[in-house]
Amino acid sequence: MLPEKSLVPTGKDSCVNCGEILNTPYCPTCGEKNDIPKITLNSITEEAISSFVEMDRGFLYNVKTMLWSPKTLVYAYLRGKRKGVFNPITFLVVCITIYLLIERIPSIFNFYAPNSYDHQEQSAYKFGVQIGIFIRNNFKFIFVLCMFPLAFATKTVFSKYNYWENIAIAAFILGQSILLSGLVYLLTGFNLLFNPFLYLTIAWYTYRIFKTEHNQKDMWILTFTSAFLFGVLLIVGLGIIGIVLSIFN
Repeated sequence: MLPEKSLVPTGKDSCVNCGEILNTPYCPTCGEKNDIPKITLNSITEEAISSFVEMDRGFLYNVKTMLWSPKTLVYAYLRGKRKGVFNPITFLVVCITIYLLIERIPSIFNFYAPNSYDHQEQSAYKFGVQIGIFIRNNFKFIFVLCMFPLAFATKTVFSKYNYWENIAIAAFILGQSILLSGLVYLLTGFNLLFNPFLYLTIAWYTYRIFKTEHNQKDMWILTFTSAFLFGVLLIVGLGIIGIVLSIFN
């Protein structure tokens, strides 16, 4: 019996990513390079850095495009463009991480005095204290989960795209909003969860991404309805967490 032939061509003239026969420096199907260098420490480092610092792809591409044309980035991603666009959930996680690093700057230089609670205050405000402690200990996890109520709000109000597409949109919006809120934090010291700039930025990006040629006044009403619904869901979720923590602590 003759050996079964591979469905994916191999060799220098075939794409290592999709198997397409190559006659050009880049694959016409997936864009992979024809001549891929051997993996070294230098090549890994260069690729990791370039995914963050290059303006035409990766993290900074997301940041730049979300600043000037968020609808272009989101629509391109929803239509299937993946090359050059930083994954929205990864983008959100990286933005939260950067915010946490920014949040450490004032404490290093003693810009803001840390909050203190005596035993009487902790007892009187146990509910709020428990929520605050939980948020502090699970900051990144909580704000990643925020994309679910935001996606529910935009899906419910605008009735556009399926829920998982709204998840991707929410991740883009939250990531950019949290990143910009980090700069505001350096100036004001406002905690992210209680920073009005965060929610105004979320509303602004929601408007810019979902706006149509219809009445702009109606679009703003829908936008703030979506933001209000998101806020209610967030408060309810944190309230439930507070009640559970108060019971078990």
